[in-house]
Amino acid sequence: RGDGAVGIGEGQLRVSQPLHLGPWLPRHVTVGDEWELPVAVRNELPVGITARLTLYTNEQIEIVGETSASVEIGPRGTGAATFQLRAIAPGRCTVGLRGDTGANEDQVERIVHVHPNAQAIVTTHTGNLASAMPFKGSVLPHAGDLRLELCPTALTELVSGFEGLIRCPHG
Repeated sequence: RGDGAVGIGEGQLRVSQPLHLGPWLPRHVTVGDEWELPVAVRNELPVGITARLTLYTNEQIEIVGETSASVEIGPRGTGAATFQLRAIAPGRCTVGLRGDTGANEDQVERIVHVHPNAQAIVTTHTGNLASAMPFKGSVLPHAGDLRLELCPTALTELVSGFEGLIRCPHG
């Protein structure tokens, strides 16, 4: 309003679609990991349906076995399907799932980060910069991040250590 009065309103809005897909994906996996992807399929209709599911991924994750499945779901019921996946290359991967009943459809995409199959190496060196570089070409491709922290005095090294403890107090 023009006189500066403030108001508030409240209401409800329920949004629903006849077919829902709910894949349960991990956020992070490691190259070489193989796992089952369970998918919940929800039917909101008062009649039974048959949903055809199709799974797709990027090149970082391969589908082991079937890429599609059919699920029969009763009225206002829930069904399930399972797919097998394997992480084969590091990177950011999109895993997608399409569901189709002929009359209704749903599509879901999730991001999964595939980490390299490597172990973190943490080293501390005291001395000049040339002696602090132990890797000299031995870093693996796709090995992740390399962090170099320079501490010109013992006090800055002490402060950096405390910051590390605050960031990760349990190791």
